[in-house]
Amino acid sequence: MYLFALLLFPCAFVYYVSRRFADLRPRLLISLAAFVASALICAFRGFYLFRSMYDGGNVLYFFLEQWISCALFPFFVYGLFVLLARDDRRVKISSYALFMLPFYAVYLPAEIFANPVLLPFFYLFIKPALYLVMVVAVAGELRTLSEAMVQKGGALAVSVIVMLFELAAPALIESLWYYAFPVALWCALCVAFVVACGMRTKILFRITNNE
Repeated sequence: MYLFALLLFPCAFVYYVSRRFADLRPRLLISLAAFVASALICAFRGFYLFRSMYDGGNVLYFFLEQWISCALFPFFVYGLFVLLARDDRRVKISSYALFMLPFYAVYLPAEIFANPVLLPFFYLFIKPALYLVMVVAVAGELRTLSEAMVQKGGALAVSVIVMLFELAAPALIESLWYYAFPVALWCALCVAFVVACGMRTKILFRITNNE
């Protein structure tokens, strides 16, 4: 029952790397660094920080807690990699998935299994899938954002807004589920998020290929 949450990101990483192993092989140290960084962060939090899931009635607080811990903090770690790495800007931007897939392979299960109670279907299946969709979508959006930063204008604002939505949507859906909003509502948002990310990523892929 726990295998999906444990193996989703490792399997996604293997699939991503195997499709173009010759091109990605020189950059696999990035993935190793992400894996080690995630393991150290989780070990530090597990040994030195006591953290329990918020169970109060403030939906906004719960959303912010999940957004910061599960999306913004990993993105911040990736930002440190971008600042510290000596690679070309294009290489660092295109390495988002290469960094995040192994990072989440450790980090997200640690977040999920930190809760000592019996884990429901949402945490074991839906939450990992939502964050995988988020990683794939943000990976595509970052390339557009990188180009838009040079050109500036409306494309930059659109790309920033889209990426913020992609980063926030999984935490928003989890908040609606956690506080027992109508099932049809958060299920519809799940489908809309996956479809919107898929369409956006497909469009960006076509634009990149045409260029």
